[in-house]
Amino acid sequence: MNDTVRKNIIYALTLEERKQAFTENGTSINDDPTLIDSIWLEKRTLCSGKIFDEMLNLKNISKEEFAFLIKRYNEFEKKLLLDFVKKQSWYKIYIKMKNRFIECNRNINNLYLTEIFNVYIEESISRIKFKNILFSKGVINGIIYNICLQVNRLTWKVLVTEMDKIDKSQYSTFIQFLKENYGSIDDIEEMYFSYPVLLRLLVQKTLDLTGSVCEMLLNIDNNFYDIEKTLKIGNNTIKEINFGLGDTHDEGKTVTKIIFGNGKKFFYKP
Repeated sequence: MNDTVRKNIIYALTLEERKQAFTENGTSINDDPTLIDSIWLEKRTLCSGKIFDEMLNLKNISKEEFAFLIKRYNEFEKKLLLDFVKKQSWYKIYIKMKNRFIECNRNINNLYLTEIFNVYIEESISRIKFKNILFSKGVINGIIYNICLQVNRLTWKVLVTEMDKIDKSQYSTFIQFLKENYGSIDDIEEMYFSYPVLLRLLVQKTLDLTGSVCEMLLNIDNNFYDIEKTLKIGNNTIKEINFGLGDTHDEGKTVTKIIFGNGKKFFYKP
């Protein structure tokens, strides 16, 4: 990955974070507000007018500061922001996830451009020690697959965008396209850094979903005998788990249906 692509990670920072990075460094962040017209307001998909003014007010950012924060940065400014990114918890977590993936010596599965995150998901779920509940064969693997799939879905629009840039006639199948363009960890990471907001979302989605599922499983396990006493389930083996039966909220939490070995059903609502 070349240095230019690697520095793209600075654009994963929010406006508030960019302002903080420059302010902490003592850098003046004022620029000509007329830049906003050409860089921002002329784009129909972005908020404008009264909504735009309200956004700046909520973020405590002046128009002069906003103009600076969305401009093209010089090399000094890029380095300053890059140093700030490297201090962020989500970026440190990404580096740990990537290094762990490399340690595991996994082959790239071209059906997933999120293989780096899959290892974290697998290990987080698999290390839980249950005291009161059991699982039918394949249930734990099914839980892991469900989380991995939800994380992977975040990359689909990016893949469509990338495919629109190439001559599709040179690939006989979609899998061939993936193998030839994302066949190594370096290729995949270059894609992440080319879409820096995606990378940040992938990290956060992985943490949120994995954390919420681990919390749910531990809650059921730790409180199982109270659940059994109240609902008279009569079985402690979970044979099926259905996620996403309601809106996702509060860092990945959602209503989940738990089906036990005797057919009894239990709905977990966080």
